[in-house]
Amino acid sequence: MKPEKTMTDAQGQSVPVRYVNRYDRQRDRLVRQIAEDWARERLRIRALYETTEARLRLLEDLAAEGRTDRKLGRRGNFQATTFDGLIQASRSARYELRFDDRLRVAQEIIDEIIQEKAEGIDEDLAALIKGVFRPTGDGFLSQARVMGLFRLKIKHPRWQEAMDLIRDSIESRRGKNLLAVREKRSRDAEWESILLDIAAVAPVLGDEKLQEGAPA
Repeated sequence: MKPEKTMTDAQGQSVPVRYVNRYDRQRDRLVRQIAEDWARERLRIRALYETTEARLRLLEDLAAEGRTDRKLGRRGNFQATTFDGLIQASRSARYELRFDDRLRVAQEIIDEIIQEKAEGIDEDLAALIKGVFRPTGDGFLSQARVMGLFRLKIKHPRWQEAMDLIRDSIESRRGKNLLAVREKRSRDAEWESILLDIAAVAPVLGDEKLQEGAPA
């Protein structure tokens, strides 16, 4: 006798298929198919990224042949255009800023300066400076806010010491490369990006074509 087919519900319990209504069975099947399709496309996009990156590296090396004023191996910003000037592929190197423990020491100095009510620091500015060291929603400090401290003109003998500590605490790390492809319909047209964004190709809500191809 064959074992009875079951499905696992949201509570982790095995439920015989004969007790699962038709909609729930169809819902389970179709959502799984959607997830499989998306996972497959994600692998295809990853492969596309790697292929594009490899071709840009090759172009970069070809462009550098015979030149002594170009440093190879750094793989920074680079772009290449077709012979007719209508298609462009590019790589933009992203860098991330991090701060080491010296930032905490600088914060302590700044807190002391605020407590002393140094010249040029009123209550509003003090609140603004304290907000710089308040973590954002992801638990990290805002890099832009921290770097904004360098623009403040605070007259206190230890302020520059704090700024030097912050400057020395900065660690620049190479992040992910941003690849992009753009094209022109004609030489006088504006550049248009070829976006690999599912939202960019979705039909407008209310469009009758939205119903076309929908599973029955």
